[in-house]
Amino acid sequence: MKADVIQQVLIITSESFPYGMAGTNRIISLSKGFIDNNIDTRVLSIYKYGEPDEKVRFPVKGVYEGIKYLNILSSGKWDHSRIIRVLKRNLKEILVFHYCLRQLHRGTFVLYYSPWMMPAIMVKIVTLLKGLVFIKEETEHPHVRIRDKGRLYKYLYLNFYYKIFDGLFVITHKLNEYFREELCYKKMLLIVPMVVDTDSFNPQIDINKKQIVFSGELDVQKEGIDILLSAFSKVLKKYPDYKLDLYGKPVDHSQECHINALISDLNIGHNVILHGYKTRDELIRILLEADILIFTRPPSLQATYGFSTKLGEYLATGKPVVTTRVGEIEMYLTDELNAFICESEIDAVADKILKITENYDFGLKVGSEGRMCVMKHFNNKLEAKKIIDHVRLTFQ
Repeated sequence: MKADVIQQVLIITSESFPYGMAGTNRIISLSKGFIDNNIDTRVLSIYKYGEPDEKVRFPVKGVYEGIKYLNILSSGKWDHSRIIRVLKRNLKEILVFHYCLRQLHRGTFVLYYSPWMMPAIMVKIVTLLKGLVFIKEETEHPHVRIRDKGRLYKYLYLNFYYKIFDGLFVITHKLNEYFREELCYKKMLLIVPMVVDTDSFNPQIDINKKQIVFSGELDVQKEGIDILLSAFSKVLKKYPDYKLDLYGKPVDHSQECHINALISDLNIGHNVILHGYKTRDELIRILLEADILIFTRPPSLQATYGFSTKLGEYLATGKPVVTTRVGEIEMYLTDELNAFICESEIDAVADKILKITENYDFGLKVGSEGRMCVMKHFNNKLEAKKIIDHVRLTFQ
Protein backbone atom coordinates (compact mmCIF):
# COMPACT_ATOMS: atom_id res chain seq x y z
CA MET A 1 0.00 0.00 0.00
CA LYS A 2 1.57 3.28 -1.12
CA ALA A 3 0.64 6.75 0.12
CA ASP A 4 3.86 8.60 -0.68
CA VAL A 5 2.06 10.54 -3.42
CA ILE A 6 -1.41 11.70 -2.39
CA GLN A 7 -3.09 13.56 -5.22
CA GLN A 8 -6.68 13.40 -4.06
CA VAL A 9 -8.79 12.89 -0.94
CA LEU A 10 -12.26 11.34 -1.19
CA ILE A 11 -14.45 11.81 1.89
CA ILE A 12 -17.39 9.40 2.02
CA THR A 13 -20.08 10.40 4.49
CA SER A 14 -23.64 9.74 5.58
CA GLU A 15 -23.91 13.40 6.59
CA SER A 16 -25.92 15.72 4.36
CA PHE A 17 -23.83 17.88 2.04
CA PRO A 18 -23.24 20.76 1.48
CA TYR A 19 -25.97 21.81 3.95
CA GLY A 20 -26.06 20.19 7.36
CA MET A 21 -25.06 20.28 10.99
CA ALA A 22 -21.81 19.77 12.91
CA GLY A 23 -20.63 16.73 10.93
CA THR A 24 -21.10 18.55 7.63
CA ASN A 25 -19.21 21.58 8.94
CA ARG A 26 -16.31 19.39 10.02
CA ILE A 27 -16.15 17.83 6.56
CA ILE A 28 -16.19 21.27 4.93
CA SER A 29 -13.40 22.52 7.20
CA LEU A 30 -11.23 19.45 6.60
CA SER A 31 -11.88 19.55 2.86
CA LYS A 32 -10.91 23.21 2.58
CA GLY A 33 -7.81 22.46 4.63
CA PHE A 34 -6.80 19.73 2.15
CA ILE A 35 -7.47 22.05 -0.79
CA ASP A 36 -5.32 24.78 0.80
CA ASN A 37 -2.57 22.16 0.94
CA ASN A 38 -2.96 21.60 -2.83
CA ILE A 39 -4.84 18.31 -2.53
CA ASP A 40 -7.88 17.86 -4.77
CA THR A 41 -10.78 16.96 -2.46
CA ARG A 42 -14.17 15.44 -3.20
CA VAL A 43 -17.13 14.48 -1.04
CA LEU A 44 -19.44 11.55 -1.72
CA SER A 45 -22.59 11.80 0.42
CA ILE A 46 -24.79 8.79 1.09
CA TYR A 47 -27.17 10.75 3.29
CA LYS A 48 -30.71 9.34 3.57
CA TYR A 49 -32.85 12.17 2.28
CA GLY A 50 -35.98 12.41 4.32
CA GLU A 51 -39.31 14.11 4.10
CA PRO A 52 -41.08 15.52 1.03
CA ASP A 53 -41.57 18.87 2.79
CA GLU A 54 -37.88 19.39 3.57
CA LYS A 55 -37.10 23.07 3.04
CA VAL A 56 -33.62 22.36 1.72
CA ARG A 57 -33.47 20.39 -1.52
CA PHE A 58 -30.04 18.87 -1.80
CA PRO A 59 -28.48 19.14 -5.26
CA VAL A 60 -27.22 15.97 -6.89
CA LYS A 61 -23.76 17.36 -7.47
CA GLY A 62 -21.82 20.57 -7.63
CA VAL A 63 -18.93 22.54 -6.18
CA TYR A 64 -19.22 24.17 -2.76
CA GLU A 65 -16.41 26.51 -1.69
CA GLY A 66 -14.04 24.64 -4.00
CA ILE A 67 -15.16 21.18 -2.85
CA LYS A 68 -16.55 18.89 -5.56
CA TYR A 69 -19.40 16.77 -4.25
CA LEU A 70 -21.95 14.17 -5.28
CA ASN A 71 -25.07 13.14 -3.35
CA ILE A 72 -25.44 9.59 -4.56
CA LEU A 73 -29.00 9.00 -3.30
CA SER A 74 -30.43 12.39 -4.29
CA SER A 75 -32.29 13.14 -7.51
CA GLY A 76 -32.57 16.86 -6.75
CA LYS A 77 -36.29 16.46 -6.16
CA TRP A 78 -38.49 14.29 -3.98
CA ASP A 79 -39.13 10.82 -5.38
CA HIS A 80 -42.87 10.41 -4.88
CA SER A 81 -42.68 6.67 -5.48
CA ARG A 82 -42.01 4.88 -2.21
CA ILE A 83 -40.65 1.90 -4.18
CA ILE A 84 -37.98 4.10 -5.77
CA ARG A 85 -37.04 5.58 -2.41
CA VAL A 86 -36.73 2.13 -0.82
CA LEU A 87 -34.69 0.82 -3.76
CA LYS A 88 -32.30 3.74 -3.52
CA ARG A 89 -31.75 3.27 0.19
CA ASN A 90 -31.20 -0.47 -0.15
CA LEU A 91 -28.97 -0.18 -3.19
CA LYS A 92 -26.69 2.46 -1.69
CA GLU A 93 -23.95 -0.11 -1.06
CA ILE A 94 -23.95 -1.10 -4.73
CA LEU A 95 -24.03 2.55 -5.82
CA VAL A 96 -21.07 3.32 -3.58
CA PHE A 97 -19.16 0.27 -4.84
CA HIS A 98 -19.80 1.21 -8.46
CA TYR A 99 -18.75 4.84 -7.89
CA CYS A 100 -15.51 3.85 -6.12
CA LEU A 101 -14.66 1.24 -8.73
CA ARG A 102 -14.95 3.85 -11.49
CA GLN A 103 -13.58 6.93 -9.74
CA LEU A 104 -10.85 5.81 -7.35
CA HIS A 105 -7.34 5.76 -8.75
CA ARG A 106 -3.80 5.49 -7.46
CA GLY A 107 -3.00 8.55 -5.43
CA THR A 108 -6.44 8.75 -3.79
CA PHE A 109 -6.74 8.60 -0.01
CA VAL A 110 -10.23 7.61 1.23
CA LEU A 111 -11.62 9.02 4.48
CA TYR A 112 -14.85 7.47 5.79
CA TYR A 113 -17.12 9.62 7.97
CA SER A 114 -20.12 7.43 8.75
CA PRO A 115 -21.26 4.74 11.22
CA TRP A 116 -22.74 2.61 8.41
CA MET A 117 -21.03 -0.75 8.02
CA MET A 118 -22.12 -2.13 4.65
CA PRO A 119 -21.05 0.84 2.49
CA ALA A 120 -17.69 0.73 4.29
CA ILE A 121 -17.25 -2.93 3.35
CA MET A 122 -17.91 -2.07 -0.30
CA VAL A 123 -15.32 0.70 -0.20
CA LYS A 124 -12.83 -1.62 1.50
CA ILE A 125 -13.09 -4.11 -1.35
CA VAL A 126 -12.24 -1.40 -3.88
CA THR A 127 -9.37 0.04 -1.84
CA LEU A 128 -7.90 -3.46 -1.50
CA LEU A 129 -8.17 -4.02 -5.26
CA LYS A 130 -6.50 -0.68 -6.00
CA GLY A 131 -4.01 -0.56 -3.14
CA LEU A 132 -5.40 2.60 -1.53
CA VAL A 133 -5.41 3.85 2.05
CA PHE A 134 -8.80 3.68 3.79
CA ILE A 135 -9.18 5.57 7.10
CA LYS A 136 -12.17 5.90 9.44
CA GLU A 137 -12.87 9.24 11.09
CA GLU A 138 -14.46 8.86 14.54
CA THR A 139 -15.79 11.86 16.47
CA GLU A 140 -18.08 10.03 18.92
CA HIS A 141 -17.79 7.20 21.40
CA PRO A 142 -18.96 4.07 19.53
CA HIS A 143 -21.70 3.42 22.07
CA VAL A 144 -23.29 6.76 21.14
CA ARG A 145 -23.53 5.51 17.55
CA ILE A 146 -25.01 2.09 18.36
CA ARG A 147 -27.08 2.64 21.49
CA ASP A 148 -30.35 1.87 19.66
CA LYS A 149 -29.03 -1.18 17.78
CA GLY A 150 -29.50 -4.85 18.55
CA ARG A 151 -27.03 -7.05 20.40
CA LEU A 152 -25.60 -8.72 17.28
CA TYR A 153 -25.10 -5.40 15.50
CA LYS A 154 -23.31 -3.97 18.52
CA TYR A 155 -21.03 -7.00 18.72
CA LEU A 156 -20.09 -6.78 15.04
CA TYR A 157 -19.63 -3.03 15.23
CA LEU A 158 -17.24 -3.11 18.18
CA ASN A 159 -15.33 -6.28 17.26
CA PHE A 160 -15.13 -6.24 13.46
CA TYR A 161 -16.22 -2.95 11.94
CA TYR A 162 -13.18 -0.88 12.88
CA LYS A 163 -10.80 -3.61 11.76
CA ILE A 164 -11.69 -3.15 8.08
CA PHE A 165 -9.97 0.25 8.07
CA ASP A 166 -6.25 0.89 7.74
CA GLY A 167 -6.38 3.30 10.65
CA LEU A 168 -8.52 5.72 12.63
CA PHE A 169 -8.61 9.47 13.13
CA VAL A 170 -10.16 10.31 16.50
CA ILE A 171 -11.22 13.73 17.77
CA THR A 172 -10.04 13.50 21.40
CA HIS A 173 -7.38 11.94 23.59
CA LYS A 174 -10.14 10.11 25.47
CA LEU A 175 -11.27 8.40 22.26
CA ASN A 176 -7.67 7.52 21.45
CA GLU A 177 -7.36 5.94 24.90
CA TYR A 178 -10.65 4.04 24.46
CA PHE A 179 -9.61 2.47 21.17
CA ARG A 180 -6.11 1.57 22.34
CA GLU A 181 -6.96 0.26 25.79
CA GLU A 182 -10.55 -0.97 25.66
CA LEU A 183 -10.92 -2.10 22.05
CA CYS A 184 -7.20 -3.02 21.78
CA TYR A 185 -6.97 -1.37 18.37
CA LYS A 186 -3.58 -2.22 16.85
CA LYS A 187 -3.55 -0.13 13.68
CA MET A 188 -2.71 3.53 13.14
CA LEU A 189 -4.45 6.03 15.44
CA LEU A 190 -4.13 9.78 14.97
CA ILE A 191 -5.80 12.49 17.04
CA VAL A 192 -7.39 15.05 14.72
CA PRO A 193 -9.10 17.56 17.00
CA MET A 194 -12.08 19.71 16.24
CA VAL A 195 -11.24 21.85 13.19
CA VAL A 196 -12.53 25.22 12.05
CA ASP A 197 -12.36 26.89 8.65
CA THR A 198 -10.83 30.01 10.15
CA ASP A 199 -10.99 31.97 6.87
CA SER A 200 -14.80 31.97 7.06
CA PHE A 201 -14.83 33.70 10.45
CA ASN A 202 -13.57 37.25 10.14
CA PRO A 203 -14.32 38.92 13.49
CA GLN A 204 -16.73 41.85 13.51
CA ILE A 205 -17.11 44.30 16.37
CA ASP A 206 -20.83 44.81 16.07
CA ILE A 207 -22.08 45.17 19.62
CA ASN A 208 -24.93 46.58 21.67
CA LYS A 209 -27.50 44.30 20.07
CA LYS A 210 -27.98 42.65 23.46
CA GLN A 211 -28.13 39.33 21.65
CA ILE A 212 -27.15 35.94 23.08
CA VAL A 213 -26.97 33.14 20.50
CA PHE A 214 -27.13 29.35 20.71
CA SER A 215 -26.93 27.14 17.61
CA GLY A 216 -27.44 23.40 17.29
CA GLU A 217 -29.99 20.76 18.15
CA LEU A 218 -32.56 21.94 20.67
CA ASP A 219 -32.09 18.99 22.96
CA VAL A 220 -32.41 19.06 26.75
CA GLN A 221 -30.33 15.93 27.40
CA LYS A 222 -27.54 16.60 24.91
CA GLU A 223 -27.30 20.39 24.88
CA GLY A 224 -28.71 21.44 28.26
CA ILE A 225 -31.35 23.70 26.75
CA ASP A 226 -33.27 23.66 30.04
CA ILE A 227 -30.16 24.96 31.85
CA LEU A 228 -29.73 27.69 29.23
CA LEU A 229 -33.35 28.88 29.40
CA SER A 230 -33.40 28.89 33.20
CA ALA A 231 -30.08 30.76 33.38
CA PHE A 232 -31.32 33.29 30.84
CA SER A 233 -34.43 33.94 32.92
CA LYS A 234 -32.11 35.01 35.75
CA VAL A 235 -30.18 37.33 33.44
CA LEU A 236 -33.43 39.00 32.38
CA LYS A 237 -34.15 40.03 35.96
CA LYS A 238 -31.19 42.39 35.73
CA TYR A 239 -31.10 43.03 31.97
CA PRO A 240 -34.71 42.74 30.68
CA ASP A 241 -33.84 43.98 27.18
CA TYR A 242 -31.56 41.04 26.27
CA LYS A 243 -32.65 38.49 23.66
CA LEU A 244 -31.82 34.80 23.42
CA ASP A 245 -31.80 33.55 19.82
CA LEU A 246 -31.95 29.78 19.36
CA TYR A 247 -30.92 28.48 15.92
CA GLY A 248 -31.76 24.83 15.29
CA LYS A 249 -34.64 22.41 15.62
CA PRO A 250 -35.94 20.30 18.50
CA VAL A 251 -34.86 16.69 18.04
CA ASP A 252 -38.45 15.46 18.31
CA HIS A 253 -41.98 16.59 19.11
CA SER A 254 -41.76 15.79 22.82
CA GLN A 255 -38.63 17.94 23.16
CA GLU A 256 -40.34 20.75 21.28
CA CYS A 257 -43.30 20.62 23.67
CA HIS A 258 -41.00 20.50 26.69
CA ILE A 259 -38.95 23.50 25.52
CA ASN A 260 -42.03 25.57 24.69
CA ALA A 261 -43.59 24.72 28.07
CA LEU A 262 -40.40 25.76 29.89
CA ILE A 263 -40.28 29.08 28.02
CA SER A 264 -43.89 29.67 29.01
CA ASP A 265 -43.38 28.66 32.65
CA LEU A 266 -40.37 30.98 32.96
CA ASN A 267 -42.35 33.79 31.32
CA ILE A 268 -39.52 34.60 28.88
CA GLY A 269 -41.41 34.16 25.61
CA HIS A 270 -40.92 37.80 24.58
CA ASN A 271 -37.15 37.49 24.89
CA VAL A 272 -36.55 34.02 23.42
CA ILE A 273 -36.78 33.51 19.66
CA LEU A 274 -36.69 30.08 17.98
CA HIS A 275 -35.39 30.62 14.47
CA GLY A 276 -35.19 27.06 13.19
CA TYR A 277 -32.58 25.78 10.74
CA LYS A 278 -30.21 28.17 8.96
CA THR A 279 -27.71 27.44 6.20
CA ARG A 280 -24.00 27.45 6.98
CA ASP A 281 -23.48 30.84 5.31
CA GLU A 282 -26.39 32.38 7.22
CA LEU A 283 -25.25 30.91 10.51
CA ILE A 284 -21.68 32.16 10.15
CA ARG A 285 -23.03 35.70 9.73
CA ILE A 286 -25.34 35.23 12.73
CA LEU A 287 -22.50 34.02 14.96
CA LEU A 288 -20.26 36.89 13.91
CA GLU A 289 -22.96 39.45 14.72
CA ALA A 290 -23.88 38.04 18.15
CA ASP A 291 -22.82 39.69 21.41
CA ILE A 292 -22.42 36.48 23.41
CA LEU A 293 -22.29 32.84 22.28
CA ILE A 294 -23.35 30.09 24.62
CA PHE A 295 -22.65 26.37 25.03
CA THR A 296 -24.40 24.62 27.93
CA ARG A 297 -23.78 20.95 27.19
CA PRO A 298 -24.04 18.84 30.38
CA PRO A 299 -21.72 15.90 31.20
CA SER A 300 -22.50 12.77 29.17
CA LEU A 301 -20.77 9.98 27.28
CA GLN A 302 -20.96 12.11 24.14
CA ALA A 303 -19.57 15.22 25.82
CA THR A 304 -16.77 13.29 27.55
CA TYR A 305 -15.42 11.60 24.41
CA GLY A 306 -16.35 14.18 21.78
CA PHE A 307 -15.50 17.82 21.14
CA SER A 308 -18.08 20.18 19.69
CA THR A 309 -17.44 21.72 16.27
CA LYS A 310 -19.96 24.37 17.27
CA LEU A 311 -17.77 25.46 20.18
CA GLY A 312 -14.81 25.89 17.85
CA GLU A 313 -16.87 28.05 15.51
CA TYR A 314 -18.07 30.14 18.45
CA LEU A 315 -14.48 30.78 19.50
CA ALA A 316 -13.42 31.62 15.94
CA THR A 317 -15.73 34.66 15.94
CA GLY A 318 -13.63 36.45 18.55
CA LYS A 319 -16.77 37.09 20.62
CA PRO A 320 -17.11 36.10 24.30
CA VAL A 321 -18.08 32.45 24.68
CA VAL A 322 -19.70 30.87 27.72
CA THR A 323 -19.08 27.12 27.88
CA THR A 324 -19.71 24.42 30.42
CA ARG A 325 -16.82 22.37 31.80
CA VAL A 326 -17.11 19.08 29.89
CA GLY A 327 -14.82 16.70 28.04
CA GLU A 328 -11.39 18.00 27.05
CA ILE A 329 -12.35 21.67 26.91
CA GLU A 330 -9.87 22.61 29.64
CA MET A 331 -7.00 21.06 27.69
CA TYR A 332 -7.29 24.09 25.43
CA LEU A 333 -9.33 26.74 27.26
CA THR A 334 -8.80 28.57 30.54
CA ASP A 335 -11.56 30.34 32.40
CA GLU A 336 -11.55 34.11 31.78
CA LEU A 337 -8.41 33.86 29.66
CA ASN A 338 -9.88 32.64 26.37
CA ALA A 339 -13.41 31.57 27.35
CA PHE A 340 -15.88 31.81 30.22
CA ILE A 341 -16.00 28.30 31.70
CA CYS A 342 -18.46 27.10 34.32
CA GLU A 343 -20.29 24.06 35.62
CA SER A 344 -23.44 22.97 33.78
CA GLU A 345 -25.62 24.55 36.44
CA ILE A 346 -28.21 27.32 36.14
CA ASP A 347 -26.63 29.80 38.55
CA ALA A 348 -23.12 29.21 37.20
CA VAL A 349 -24.18 29.86 33.59
CA ALA A 350 -26.16 32.95 34.59
CA ASP A 351 -23.18 34.34 36.54
CA LYS A 352 -20.87 34.02 33.54
CA ILE A 353 -23.34 35.76 31.23
CA LEU A 354 -23.75 38.58 33.75
CA LYS A 355 -19.98 38.93 34.10
CA ILE A 356 -19.73 39.54 30.34
CA THR A 357 -22.65 41.96 30.17
CA GLU A 358 -21.23 44.02 33.06
CA ASN A 359 -17.80 44.40 31.39
CA TYR A 360 -18.15 43.72 27.70
CA ASP A 361 -14.71 45.12 26.84
CA PHE A 362 -13.21 42.40 29.04
CA GLY A 363 -15.50 39.88 27.32
CA LEU A 364 -14.12 40.91 23.93
CA LYS A 365 -10.56 40.60 25.21
CA VAL A 366 -11.28 37.04 26.32
CA GLY A 367 -13.04 36.37 23.01
CA SER A 368 -10.00 37.56 21.07
CA GLU A 369 -7.84 35.09 22.98
CA GLY A 370 -10.39 32.39 22.18
CA ARG A 371 -9.92 33.05 18.47
CA MET A 372 -6.14 32.83 18.91
CA CYS A 373 -6.65 29.43 20.55
CA VAL A 374 -8.58 28.26 17.47
CA MET A 375 -5.87 29.52 15.12
CA LYS A 376 -3.27 27.56 17.10
CA HIS A 377 -5.02 24.31 18.01
CA PHE A 378 -7.99 23.87 15.64
CA ASN A 379 -6.71 25.34 12.37
CA ASN A 380 -8.07 23.35 9.43
CA LYS A 381 -5.03 24.03 7.22
CA LEU A 382 -2.54 22.86 9.84
CA GLU A 383 -4.57 19.76 10.72
CA ALA A 384 -5.01 18.82 7.05
CA LYS A 385 -1.25 19.07 6.52
CA LYS A 386 -0.68 16.94 9.63
CA ILE A 387 -3.05 14.28 8.23
CA ILE A 388 -1.38 14.18 4.82
CA ASP A 389 2.13 14.04 6.30
CA HIS A 390 1.14 11.30 8.77
CA VAL A 391 -0.57 9.14 6.14
CA ARG A 392 2.37 9.46 3.78
CA LEU A 393 4.83 8.56 6.51
CA THR A 394 2.76 5.64 7.85
CA PHE A 395 1.84 3.96 4.56
CA GLN A 396 4.80 4.76 2.30
